[in-house]
Amino acid sequence: MIDATVIWDLEDDPEGKRPPDHLSRHSLRSPPAPREEAMSQTDSKPALSPEQQAAVEAIRARSKIERPGPDELIDRGELDELVPHGQFMELRELTVRLRQIRERQGLSLTDVSERSGMTRAAISRLENGWNLNPTLATLFRYATVLGAQIRLSVDECPPPRSEQA
Repeated sequence: MIDATVIWDLEDDPEGKRPPDHLSRHSLRSPPAPREEAMSQTDSKPALSPEQQAAVEAIRARSKIERPGPDELIDRGELDELVPHGQFMELRELTVRLRQIRERQGLSLTDVSERSGMTRAAISRLENGWNLNPTLATLFRYATVLGAQIRLSVDECPPPRSEQA
């Protein structure tokens, strides 16, 4: 372990003051940047029609009263199917690895799109985790274009704790 403590000789500094560090005492912040032209503000949300606003408000009001669970929301079509977190993380790890291979090879989304027959948008969604349920054919096609191989494996999980007792 390296000790980064600065030691100074009290004989050289009889008043016991610490050595000068040449830093201003008020703060370590940089001076403020010069004022730039004000950017025009844009609404980040698209404007909703009165009918759309009424539909959103109706869903909000109903949710406050009913408090539906995820299964009920999925049955009504108001929520897409949920993906278990563990499955999402494994898929995410796979797609991040494929993206790293693509970038290391210097291939753009367009290059992969032309070679695989997939759209750039589909590849981007896959790499960024927005496609939560890609088919094996899609994953294998993407990997093949990169010269990579996807291996599937099965691991037996230990029984839940309630069964172990």
